[in-house]
Amino acid sequence: MLEHLILDIKKQIKFKDKTNIGDVVVVLSEGFGIIPDQINFGFVKNISKENKIESKIDLLLLHVPLRNISFRLIHEHYTGKQFFAINGNKMWICAIDPSDKSEGEPAKILKLLQGGLCEETTDN
Repeated sequence: MLEHLILDIKKQIKFKDKTNIGDVVVVLSEGFGIIPDQINFGFVKNISKENKIESKIDLLLLHVPLRNISFRLIHEHYTGKQFFAINGNKMWICAIDPSDKSEGEPAKILKLLQGGLCEETTDN
């Protein structure tokens, strides 16, 4: 169940109350049948208002191969306050708090992701 997975993840990763462009998010999706629950990281490329209640959120999923996805969601869905469903699969998205000063593995991964996606590099 995603609820138990979220509780476990919240013990290791500090999350934000808001999601902004440039944030790294955790994207959880509930498994079905023999497919287990999935944990992915995403980079928020854009958030644009679609109508009075929905926004379009564009993510770059950080797995191999990299994949661009877009969702039309209400604010509570992309800030970790509510679950939502895509094709009947329960999902949850929440931004990681970059001010987390812990030195555990999740913090190291976040620093690596932010450094690799937000800073330009030049080849010598």
